[in-house]
Amino acid sequence: MQGFVIMAEVVGAKWKRLGGSHAFSFCVRQDYEELEKQLKEVFKERSTILRRLTKTSRELDGIKFNLQTLKNDEKSAKTEVQRLLEISQKQ
Repeated sequence: MQGFVIMAEVVGAKWKRLGGSHAFSFCVRQDYEELEKQLKEVFKERSTILRRLTKTSRELDGIKFNLQTLKNDEKSAKTEVQRLLEISQKQ
């Protein structure tokens, strides 16, 4: 409610200073331009965040792939060691 009162005072002051109906359209246009500016900033921040998330997602996919490769290598190494042990036991 306090914000509305302040806004009304600002609009009223602009109305008096500019004198009449043109003041109202000026205030509305000015407020619209400020909102448009804020929206552009929000979308710019959003785009930055989305780019970072995409980069992070790609990095995570790379880490998952590397982990899977390591697991597969470990399984292969264990299998080879078991085969070598079996061969050595037979000899």
